[in-house]
Amino acid sequence: MMLGAPPATAGRLKIEPQVHFVRKTGFSQSGDVVGVIRHGYLIHIDDGHSVSIARQQPFATAERDTWNFLVKIVDSDSSKKVGKAVFGFAMTFTGEAGKRLDHFLQEQMPQFSRSRLQSWIKEGRVQVDGAEVKSSHVLHGGERVEISPADPAPLQAAPEDLPLEVLYEDTSVIAINKPAGLVVHAGAGARSGTLVNRLVHHFSALSQVGGNLRPGIVHRLDKGTSGVLVVARNDAAHRALAAQFAGRTVEKTYLALVHGQVRHEQGRVTAPIARDPVRRIRMTTKLGTGRSALTEYRVLKRFEKFTYLEVRIGTGRTHQIRVHLASLGHPVAGDRLYGAPAAQRLFLHAWRIGFTSPATGQTVTVEAALPAELEAWLAGLAGL
Repeated sequence: MMLGAPPATAGRLKIEPQVHFVRKTGFSQSGDVVGVIRHGYLIHIDDGHSVSIARQQPFATAERDTWNFLVKIVDSDSSKKVGKAVFGFAMTFTGEAGKRLDHFLQEQMPQFSRSRLQSWIKEGRVQVDGAEVKSSHVLHGGERVEISPADPAPLQAAPEDLPLEVLYEDTSVIAINKPAGLVVHAGAGARSGTLVNRLVHHFSALSQVGGNLRPGIVHRLDKGTSGVLVVARNDAAHRALAAQFAGRTVEKTYLALVHGQVRHEQGRVTAPIARDPVRRIRMTTKLGTGRSALTEYRVLKRFEKFTYLEVRIGTGRTHQIRVHLASLGHPVAGDRLYGAPAAQRLFLHAWRIGFTSPATGQTVTVEAALPAELEAWLAGLAGL
């Protein structure tokens, strides 16, 4: 079954392959997969021509699922493009005796809700031995169960009338003071109450470069981190700011309280950062490989069991400050993920950001005052 577009015809060519994604182990269709080109597949069609996938959309993941390939049809002799088409995936399973169809599919595809699977069954996107059946159909065992998933309806962030503290704005950017505990945009486990939901309520236009779920978002702060975050009001501003972040010309300064006595008054950490292969929610510097990262720090104040730091980062890797400081044996206070005892919150605050405004070309520096609860934490350590 072709999804999303009719078969492509180019002269004498009429290519109608059915591509199957079989139990996450391989492909089968009217030709053979003969190679991988970048992030796609080169598929040989029986008549001697080939189809190369020009853009592959992600599919069958827990976070997103798209089931169509935009492909170009290439003459294998001349290497000239002779047409294009969209190929759709179908997933094929072998039925298990005594199980309802919808229950069986949910076991095989746990990333999808049962209601969504049932809607596909109702729409005729699921067939058992080539026939459409109901969700309540009981499998006898050994049947060919084929499902042609539909792309989910486009999502977009809904406006929510919730508080938003604006520190700076011009015609191109907005600087927000994000409180700790607030998720920046929708993701796993967070569909509402995010910073983005607040932004789309308070501002009529934001950049769309990041998509409908992340309007205006150029960079992020962890949920537990408070402080200043810059948002783009239009696409041109977004691209200009992204170029500044990529070129490492944005000044990003944080305040952090860490456990223990940091030995040197100032220092830098350059260890590359990678995903922890065992605990996937963590990052690590122990592998010796990963993405380059630069963190610089200086001591602001020392306490008996803690050190108060000003931290500047030259890169923006996931959990960068947290994992770099933990690698020195000084995890951020409250950061249980990286070995610190539990506390009222993570003591990490994005204090200052400096950038060039795309609207004016002038250097802009925005500061977010240390939150009251962190000020009180410091006062308590000082015995005030």
